[in-house]
Parts: sequence; structure tokens; C-alpha cells
Amino acid sequence: MTLPRFEAQHFRSRDFSSEAFTRGYYDTCTFKDCHFNATKLSHSQFAECTFDSCDLSAARIDDTAFKTVTFRECKLVGLYFEHCHFFLLDLRFERCQLHLSSFQKVPLSETVFADCDLREVDFSEADLRRADFSGSTLERAVFYRSQLESADFRRARHYSINPAENRVRGARFHRHGLAGLLHHFELDLSG
Repeated sequence: MTLPRFEAQHFRSRDFSSEAFTRGYYDTCTFKDCHFNATKLSHSQFAECTFDSCDLSAARIDDTAFKTVTFRECKLVGLYFEHCHFFLLDLRFERCQLHLSSFQKVPLSETVFADCDLREVDFSEADLRRADFSGSTLERAVFYRSQLESADFRRARHYSINPAENRVRGARFHRHGLAGLLHHFELDLSG
């Protein structure tokens, strides 16, 4: 079965949680103010697409391909990115809410998470080399056996990363955030 192709189309204020979403190939498309709550996006491909102010919470993304895709001011609560297709995976998140999402074992090197709310996100065993977490909140985010070499946490907040369980060589942290690296060792850092 050949899937339909959509090129350079603009989708605005569409509610795909109540109307049917067409599985297909979306190239250089823009989605603005669209709702994809619990929508099945599985087996679709998005290449050089932008999602702007969209709600994709609990969307099904099994075998979905995201190739050079930007999410800007989107709500992406409860997504399991480890179910995506990883070939040419390239994501960028700007001012997004990703609570309770999971990136277990996902290749995310050089991914930008700019000013995002990443509370309770699971990054276990993810490849986050050279990722940029500038301005993001990482409260209760899970980093376990994650590759964080040369990642930038200088402007990130509320992270808790155990250097004994993660690869952190060359990662950048601000001195005010060092408590997020040391609390696992139960040290008294007062006065």
C-alpha cells in the first residue's frame, strides 16, 4: 500500500483527535495550533516539518519517522520516543512541555531542548552527547547509563545526575548546579 505524500502544506487549527489523521509522508509541512491528543501517528514520516503550538499529548508514534523536525511551544506529555523509527532521527524542542515522556535508548546526540519543561522525563541509556539543555527544567528527570559527554547543562535547572552511573566527560555545568551532581553522594554542602 502506497502512502500519500504531503509537501509544503500548512495545517492550521486542525483537531486530529476528533477528525481522522491521514497516515503518510509529510515533507516541509507546518502544523500550527493543531491537536493530536491520543492520535495515532504511527508509521508516518515527517521530514523538515515544524509543529508550532500543537498538543501531541499521548499521541501514538510507533515507527514514526521524525527527520529534522522542530517542536516549538508544543505540549508533548506522555510520548514514548523509543518507539519511533531512529533512522535519520533529528529533533529540536523549543519551549515545549514534555512531562512524563520517555527517550529510553534513543539516539539524541546534538538535540536541542531549549527552555523546555522536562519534568519526570526518562533519558535512561539515551545518547545525549553534545545535547543542549539550555534553560530547561529537569526536575525528577531520570538519567541512568546515559551518554552525556559534552552535553550542555549550564543553564539547566533542577537536574539530578549521578556521575558514577552516567558518562559525563566534557559535559558542561554551571557551578551553581553542582549540587545536582553531588546529592547522590549524600554530602553536606552547607556553609
